[in-house]
Amino acid sequence: MKKILLLFSFVLAFLTNAQVSTYSFVQSTGTYTPLTGATVLATATSANTLDSAVYPVTLPFNFSFNGVNYSSLNVSTNGFLTFGATAPGTFTSAPISSTEAYSGAVSPFGGDLNAIFNVASVTGNISWAVVGTAPNREIVVQWADFRPTWSTSTTNAYSISFQVRLKETVNTISAVYLKGSYLAGTTAISGTRQVGLRGATNADFNNRLNSTTVLFTASTAGTANTSTQSYNTLNATPGMPVDGLTYTWTPPSCFAPSGLVSGATTPTTASIGWAAPSTPPGNGYEYVFSTTNTTPAVTATGTPTNALTAALGPLVTGTTYYWWVRSICSPTDKSAWVAGPPFTPGQIGGGIATTSNLPVYSCFGYNYSQQLYTASEVAGAIGANNFITKIKFFVAATATTQANYNQWVIYMGNTTKTNFASNTDWVPASGLQQVYTGTIPNMTNGQWVEITLTSPFVWNGTSNIVVAVDENASGYSCTQTWGSYAAGTNKGILYYSDGTNPDPASPPSASSRYSDIPRLQLVAGLLQPCTTAPPSNIAVGQLTPTTATVSWLTSAGATYVLRYRIAPSGAWTTVPLNTPLTSNYTITLLNELTAYEVQVATICGGTQGAFSPSFPFTTPAITYCTASGNFADEFISNVTVNPTGMAQMVSTSPIGTAAPYYSDYTNDPARQITMIRGTSNNTISVTRSWPGTVYNNATVVWIDWNRNGTFEDSERVINEPSNGNAVNASTPFNVPTVAQGAYAGNLSLRMRVIIQEFSTPVACGTFSFGEVEDYSVKLIDLLPCTTAAPTPVTVSNMTATTAYVSWMPAAGATYSIRYRVGTTGAWLPSATGQVLAAGVSYYTITGLSESTAYQVQVMTTCNGTAGAWGASVPFTTPPLTYCPMVGGGTNDHIANVTVSPTGQAVMSNTSVQNGYTLYNTPATLINLEIGSANNQISVGKGWTPGSTFSDAVTAWIDYNRDGFFTDAERILISAANTTTPVTATFTVPATGVYTGTLNTTLRVVLNRNTAPVMCQNPANGEVEDYYVKLRPCSNVAPTPPTFTTITHNSAIVNWVVATNNLNYIVQYRPFGTTAWITVNASTLNGNPPLALTGLTPATQYEVQISAVCNGTPGTPTPIRTFTTRCDPTPPNVTISNVTSGSATVTWNPIVPSATYVMRYRVVGSTTWINVTLPAPPTNTFILTGLSSYVTYEVQIANICNGETTTNPYSNSQVFTTIRVCSIPPPGLTITQLAPTTAEVTWDAYTGTGATNSYILRYRKVGIPSWTTVNVNNTNTYTITGLIELTKYEMQVANVCTGTPGNFTPLYYFTTPTVVYCQMASTVSGTEYINKVTVTPFQGVAKENASVASTYTDYTGNAAKHITLVQGSQGNIVKIDKTSSSGSNTGVAVWIDFNRNGYFDVNEKILSNGPNNADTASAAFTVPDDAFVSMTDYKYVVMRVAMQKDAIPVNCTNFQNGEVEDYTVRIVKQPVVNPLNQTDIMIYPNPVSTVLNVKNISKKANYKIYTAAGQLISDGLILNNKIDVSRLINGLYVIELVDGDKTVQKKFIKE
Repeated sequence: MKKILLLFSFVLAFLTNAQVSTYSFVQSTGTYTPLTGATVLATATSANTLDSAVYPVTLPFNFSFNGVNYSSLNVSTNGFLTFGATAPGTFTSAPISSTEAYSGAVSPFGGDLNAIFNVASVTGNISWAVVGTAPNREIVVQWADFRPTWSTSTTNAYSISFQVRLKETVNTISAVYLKGSYLAGTTAISGTRQVGLRGATNADFNNRLNSTTVLFTASTAGTANTSTQSYNTLNATPGMPVDGLTYTWTPPSCFAPSGLVSGATTPTTASIGWAAPSTPPGNGYEYVFSTTNTTPAVTATGTPTNALTAALGPLVTGTTYYWWVRSICSPTDKSAWVAGPPFTPGQIGGGIATTSNLPVYSCFGYNYSQQLYTASEVAGAIGANNFITKIKFFVAATATTQANYNQWVIYMGNTTKTNFASNTDWVPASGLQQVYTGTIPNMTNGQWVEITLTSPFVWNGTSNIVVAVDENASGYSCTQTWGSYAAGTNKGILYYSDGTNPDPASPPSASSRYSDIPRLQLVAGLLQPCTTAPPSNIAVGQLTPTTATVSWLTSAGATYVLRYRIAPSGAWTTVPLNTPLTSNYTITLLNELTAYEVQVATICGGTQGAFSPSFPFTTPAITYCTASGNFADEFISNVTVNPTGMAQMVSTSPIGTAAPYYSDYTNDPARQITMIRGTSNNTISVTRSWPGTVYNNATVVWIDWNRNGTFEDSERVINEPSNGNAVNASTPFNVPTVAQGAYAGNLSLRMRVIIQEFSTPVACGTFSFGEVEDYSVKLIDLLPCTTAAPTPVTVSNMTATTAYVSWMPAAGATYSIRYRVGTTGAWLPSATGQVLAAGVSYYTITGLSESTAYQVQVMTTCNGTAGAWGASVPFTTPPLTYCPMVGGGTNDHIANVTVSPTGQAVMSNTSVQNGYTLYNTPATLINLEIGSANNQISVGKGWTPGSTFSDAVTAWIDYNRDGFFTDAERILISAANTTTPVTATFTVPATGVYTGTLNTTLRVVLNRNTAPVMCQNPANGEVEDYYVKLRPCSNVAPTPPTFTTITHNSAIVNWVVATNNLNYIVQYRPFGTTAWITVNASTLNGNPPLALTGLTPATQYEVQISAVCNGTPGTPTPIRTFTTRCDPTPPNVTISNVTSGSATVTWNPIVPSATYVMRYRVVGSTTWINVTLPAPPTNTFILTGLSSYVTYEVQIANICNGETTTNPYSNSQVFTTIRVCSIPPPGLTITQLAPTTAEVTWDAYTGTGATNSYILRYRKVGIPSWTTVNVNNTNTYTITGLIELTKYEMQVANVCTGTPGNFTPLYYFTTPTVVYCQMASTVSGTEYINKVTVTPFQGVAKENASVASTYTDYTGNAAKHITLVQGSQGNIVKIDKTSSSGSNTGVAVWIDFNRNGYFDVNEKILSNGPNNADTASAAFTVPDDAFVSMTDYKYVVMRVAMQKDAIPVNCTNFQNGEVEDYTVRIVKQPVVNPLNQTDIMIYPNPVSTVLNVKNISKKANYKIYTAAGQLISDGLILNNKIDVSRLINGLYVIELVDGDKTVQKKFIKE
């Protein structure tokens, strides 16, 4: 009980106990009786005096409202009254939906009202009186002459009056209305009013509702506490209350309990409770609980109790339960069911509330939250299972992009904290265990997301639990909502931000605290028993540069010892962990970037076990705070560091493309800075650039000399106040020594560069305008001097013609350097190298060639002694580069550049505004001939639609490819104007130009208003670079042409190119003609070879070629000739005059210089028959010697004269020779096949000699004799008398003028077994067959009980087979039915006695209903000629069907019910005194005509059955002979009956 009370102290009462809602309502029309002699509470004294006021009234007798007696009430001018000590607010105008704390309200016309004052001599008032005599008195409160809505108008006034009548003893409440009227004006007044009752809260209401399209007098029950009645003083609909309209509410005779509470007490139990109504019920209470939220029916019964609490269980963990309770005043008088708050055992928190804040707020990039769950809540969720392996959060609704908020790190901890007292009152990281990190599973709306803990958590059984969630995905997606519950004040705390990812080790001040926290499910088990074995699942996580958290699976009653050391052989540090259930420990004071190993041992019962194997881990590097700019009106374009004695670091970068404006270069080796501790005269310069307007910026550079992760003021090496200079440089500065505080290790530290508009930047955080860059700095000490060559030697900052070489210096050393081209070139500047000044450990090599491989070596001289040259260090110079230019603005731009070279292809490129673009693809390559004139360039200008500016354009080509665009290399100069495009012609110089294999560059610059200046960014414009290929040319003739791959309409022309040939004119013509056909060719297009196409077949051509340079063709080559082949196209082939043995073949057209060949074959064969055809112009041939009714295919091809290879054949022409009568009929097939019949058809013969007669013969496979059928005047026949499941063969032949033709090949078929129609119901859940019983006459009953199914086939279940006797009577079938309450069902049962596959009408043995009886039965007789099962598979089928509201019709599906099929075996009557089987003889066997029977009397009878059990013949045996000649071939059973003696024999008919 103590546990229950503790639980109830934390669960809010369920206040929606629906008392007023149980009042009954009646509308009637009576009489409005104005009060006389009443007590007037107030009278209007001005237009707005009787307004927004409340008047208390003391009652002369107690009135019971909602089960509580009241002796006073409060009357509001706003058309309502209330009960209880708390009065409504004077401005309250929505009394039913109001959340005010009064105990109840009666509202006849609740709204913002005021009384009439002196309009047409009418003034309103509020009064009350008691009418009648005890015990039937009435308290009447009257609002007389009130306006339907607040107004002070005297020109449009409408008056309405109404009363509330409270009746003694019966405690009914009535609202009575007087029809209103206009006192002035006729303008419509309309609105809505709250009419009805309210209980202790606005969740308990009983009100009325009508819309503007429904009469006020036709209201319905309200659906919410905000439901209202519409009114209109002018329009008939909805109108106003009529005279005497009376609403009456009557209280129930039995009130329901109130104050309902519930909650889980363990994962499988719960407790519910309630408070008694003011008049406790005489017979106690009853309650119902369920997993479905459906209110019990009035007739339902629950569990009775006289107590105010009840314990529930066992329950299913994780399942939500709903419950209801009601009062039992007497066996026939019960209150309405009242719903209590639902609860979920095994879950913390219940209900359907949601929150978007906890555990993560998806609308922000980063989150860190903590939520507290009490020990009692945890116990209710997991009981004694304190080993938590999974947690679950309820997902109410997901946001669009889960990837933006699904990167979680989860921590849990035992804590004594009961709430978060402030926004900084976090549970510290030292009290948390990391239990999960990673991507949480995909979430689904309305489902729990289950997270398996990578490190299970141990609850100590007494503490509260904190669950912390660190969400690290940088994006956001609004808005995920989570299932929540009201846990109490400040049970949750949350920090969220788009810019700062909080560190759980030191979280910032929270954004907010919450009382609603996530509903939570825990999956937990019992701890393993204590042993001295090392713990399992040891893991190391939560690594920082100086700490690491070790976790493991703890055991019941165990303590632990942990030890760790620097791997692999440092001294162990041992930590005893004496607190039971300890499952993690945080190691502190570690060194960053250091490898460690840790082990854990278990102490159980005072005995320490062996340590676990080592678990290695490495601490991470330190981290730095973040900083960035949000906008970029300026940027850091260059940072140059000049360390004394070390290589210069030059970092050039463009403007960023989007916020945040921050660049991390710490991992770029080319930007690594190396400095020597203790050196002086080190310098740094920072270059700032502005895309547009120059704004003043401050520049600060820090170097974290002590590597503590913080940029301190003392570490600033540049601290320039805001200025507009392009370059801010430091004064020479010293690198501190270790003694002066410099970092002594060999790890990199960090340099931070910030420029910020106007104000001096700080090292951390974001700001509006500016940029941040980070670099790595390595501090070294000088090495002692030796003659060994320095290593490593680094080559950096290369250009096309220079390279910067540097190395680590030694104290007091001097150095020499040399380099060479490739691996074998001469050493430069000489073999002895260049001697450098003392202390210099770098050198810039100049005069190099671009894209060229080099080697460099360095030699050390120490104390005057030179050492050996070091190993060669290779490097390759990069390609040529040009000064960068980027256009500003977003309007003026280059829309098109078109270059039309002399003798080369045009390059045209259309583009949009992009600042700067390099076009280096083959499609934009410009080919120019050296020395060519009349080349043209055209530049189109573009602007934003609707605007035009005056733009200047200049274009250069770097002809000498020296990396500079000079004035002499300008090819287009266009002054500022709005003309577009602008064009120019230019000549490529014949000398002084680059003639190598690399590309040079065309630069086009557009600038608004002024001419572009090379290497200066156009403020409003654009820059485009294009690759240009400068090509020497020559018009010296190539070699004469040669020809390959000659076809009938094409040929490939080849020639050998002369030096610098670029372009050609190739000319060709038919021999004997004078006009040349000209084709332009170019080596740039892959010529030679050149394909000539569109030639004429069988024609001789002549060809000559001229080289072209700068538009001038040279002397042509000598003419060479070739001849095209004949046209190999196959002719069109036609077939005519087809007979039974011949056909005429014709082909067209006939091409010149060719002969023709033909081949033919039977379709389907693989061998062609070749035919030599007559020479052209003959184009027909008669094929003879063909076979009748055979399909042939024919193809024809030509052979070019002088060749032996046949050209492609034509498509096959297919024809079939005429069919003659002797040919077997084609198309023999079966169209319908049944167990005993087969419908056969074949192609009719109507040709010469046709008689329309045929011979069909068939037999069972393996039987020698045929059954022959003459078929006349049809080509279809149905074979009957076949045996089920038997293989047959058949043939058919034409009858030709009385003579049979040839039979077709054998056609095989197998008869099928009997198949029954399908039949089933759609639904069987409530109406189905639960048992079938068949009792054979004088036999044992066969029963089959079953569950619901739409259709069940029991025919294959031997245990369900039913055996009946042929000719038996008095057999009984009985069907037991299951059906829903009050429903009727019909039953039908059939047995296919004749086994024809159909349930015939005379085979229905039961037809019953529809009715609500539980069973249906009938007696039936098995026919004397019923099919007898002679084999173990040829049985008949019984079908049982039950249908709701109808008798089933066979083969017809229906909605509700069931169908079942059973196998029935019918056997013959038992043989009485059978004959001696050895006395009877039948012969011959096999038999063809007459079967002889021996040793029987003259009165003997016979019956002959097929092997399938079908009776086909019977009669008297005459002269001991039976004629069987008319039987078809097969196996039969003969039954001989001689008086009361019977015998059966088998025989074969052949």
